Amino acid sequence: MNQNNSIDDIDQLIRKVKKIDGAGYGASVNILGSYSYDNQVVLIIDRVPRDPGDPLPGKIKILIPYKELRYDKKIVMKNNLSIRASKHFFNSITHRTIRYEGHPWLWIDPPGQAFLERNSINFFEDYVEIRLDFYVPYKGRRKISGGRLRRLIIETIPRIINELRGSSKKKKNLGRMIETIEDQEYLRKKLSEEGILAFIADGSILPRRGDSDLPLRDAVPFKAPKKYSVIFNLPHHGQISGLYIERGKVISFAGANFHGKTTILTALSVAHYNYIPGDGREFVISIDELPLIAAENRRVIRGIDLSILMKKLPGKNIDTALFNTNEASGSTSQAASLLEALEFRVKGILIDEDSSAVNLLLRMKY
Repeated sequence: MNQNNSIDDIDQLIRKVKKIDGAGYGASVNILGSYSYDNQVVLIIDRVPRDPGDPLPGKIKILIPYKELRYDKKIVMKNNLSIRASKHFFNSITHRTIRYEGHPWLWIDPPGQAFLERNSINFFEDYVEIRLDFYVPYKGRRKISGGRLRRLIIETIPRIINELRGSSKKKKNLGRMIETIEDQEYLRKKLSEEGILAFIADGSILPRRGDSDLPLRDAVPFKAPKKYSVIFNLPHHGQISGLYIERGKVISFAGANFHGKTTILTALSVAHYNYIPGDGREFVISIDELPLIAAENRRVIRGIDLSILMKKLPGKNIDTALFNTNEASGSTSQAASLLEALEFRVKGILIDEDSSAVNLLLRMKY
């Protein structure tokens, strides 16, 4: 673990903390450096904020050897998909621990429901790197609180490490995450090979809670009509069935109010992401991003040829073949968004009547 040739013992950091206790906030620069715990975990303090109101937080890194975490490095670093799943897994545990133990002095952004590339967790040959935002604890008139800072170093950070250690349950959960993202990418490849634009698996939970991206409790699972259903065999999850949407076709979802039409389109608009087990959208898959084209009143439009959809517009000298405006109407804004998407050669587009300019839809012929 050759991060720094000069690595002090953690006791040296505690002595520095004792010296700056009660000092002005600027004295926190004295704790910059690299420090080693007894278990070969290294704490690196890269930056401290200038004052408690500094919008740019300090930065610390925790370097944890694989043997200390008790995970198989070969499983974690098997491929790009396993790395992405593992980053989400470690990020989630770290955030959950800090939320109750280290906030507001330590912070890491929550990972969300999708497997996204992130740099707060990194995997190297010998260790895992955890990157955290950091504010030096203070008291009174911006005086350093040595007691709180000491507790962060000798209690909170070791607790984060302890929570990250692999138990049989945690290893099983990580394995399930890796298997899920591998099956998602396998299915996405199969869809592309068979000319299918998107797929919604039977049993998917599409509705979200109003205040978050979490699945809605007691939601009705999705079930595809047999006429439009297809079956795939996945390496880890086995056989799944669901609705398929072919490329090059116009598909319409019809139904009464509050029956899920918008919910389906919203799910499809983010189906290019891979989702964690338990999200409900694990196998709502599209081969590429499908933009949801909606009316955007008062958006800016520059140099768009709307003549294919609109020959004339009210007003003097309005050229629909080279349309410009600082305040588009609902129909012109949606027409511009549609044409921009086509110019980017998207694989498909989504249009929801509820968020559309009806007069534009009436003009369009399929």
